[in-house]
Amino acid sequence: SGDNLVYDLVEDDAVFQALARTVDDHYMDMDRVLGDAGTRTCAFLPYSMKRVEKAMWRRLESESAILPKTVQSSRDLGLPLGTASNLMVSKRKVRLDDVSFTIRLVLKEFAEPDRLVYVWDAVGDWPQPNTALHVSTREYGWIYFEPGDSPNLSILRSLVLVRSTTTPTVDVKLLEHVMHLYRHTIEARYQKLENTLVDASICSKKASCVGDAVVEDVCCVDDGNKQLL
Repeated sequence: SGDNLVYDLVEDDAVFQALARTVDDHYMDMDRVLGDAGTRTCAFLPYSMKRVEKAMWRRLESESAILPKTVQSSRDLGLPLGTASNLMVSKRKVRLDDVSFTIRLVLKEFAEPDRLVYVWDAVGDWPQPNTALHVSTREYGWIYFEPGDSPNLSILRSLVLVRSTTTPTVDVKLLEHVMHLYRHTIEARYQKLENTLVDASICSKKASCVGDAVVEDVCCVDDGNKQLL
């Protein structure tokens, strides 16, 4: 579980500016990185590319930072967009077990002729209560979708790399615990995407029946919330 936090124009801007710039470098280097490491996740999705794109962005928006009232969207924050087609920032306090931590993330969408690419860079702060101990994480991620052999089939491939830095007195057990929790965080993201796709598919099938029969309480996912049609 977790909460979206407010994007602070004073405290956060320098961090997000740096993250936005490095995303461009990671995108340019993506094919080499994936070629060396191999994709760690590969899945066949029984959904069209158009549906996958909508579901992916809807899930991302559900975890986006709360923007100041003077800012309409993440693209209005003055962060470098580069060659990307879209940009999203997330500042989120995540709670797992008895630990809470803050993750700041910049993600960019790159629309290529034959695939849809998402690249992100994130920093995590894991302070330990009542101590000077501190663990910081840096996450680099790549995910892309490409069409399958049929219109209603898409292929997902992804790779996430996480590294950590610590204060000198942090013990190995604490570091292992942090990385274990981070793995759960990454797995939860994939689960949310899957749930969003399933909900959208169910909604589409129900909506197609409205013309033939009366369907009560037909719902669609909209920005992470279910709404009655």
